Amino acid sequence: MKAPLMAAVARMPARQLNMLLAGVLAIVLALLLTFALRAPLAALRLQRAERARMELAAGQPARTAQQLAALSAQVGALERALGRDGGAGSQLQLRLIGEVDRAAARHGVLLRSAAPGPARTVATFTETSIDVEAAGSYRALVAWLREIDAGAGPLSIVSFDLRAGDGAAQRIIKIRLAAYLPPKEQP
Repeated sequence: MKAPLMAAVARMPARQLNMLLAGVLAIVLALLLTFALRAPLAALRLQRAERARMELAAGQPARTAQQLAALSAQVGALERALGRDGGAGSQLQLRLIGEVDRAAARHGVLLRSAAPGPARTVATFTETSIDVEAAGSYRALVAWLREIDAGAGPLSIVSFDLRAGDGAAQRIIKIRLAAYLPPKEQP
């Protein structure tokens, strides 16, 4: 196969052979140029699209201000609905979550979630609670609960759920811990 091809090329006139080589060289250069420019052109297109998006957003400051005002109103409504006024209850909840987390780390308990619960009024006291979900062995969970009871101050367990976990020795516990604050001083 090589010999007939070489014979055909040898029979070609020099001018035709030069034209063929120039065409192949032009095709190879065009392919190399395409591959070399592909990434910079894609980056340029992305940059232009981002610039257009930013110019569109900058051109509508009133809309951005309206969105910010609407989001602020929603945050305020959520804070009122959850009873979070940023006062003693919120600080107590954050402190309790921190203590629960540190105790879990010391006893090898996996703290899956710890979130502030809703505040509500019970008799004349304000109940401030946290919802906790943790996983670990039964012994680790008992030691963890004992440390929380001894270290976090007077707490009450409002709800308690213990069930089997994924492994044979693992248990999952869901509890709501509550602290009761005295009523606020009335002016």
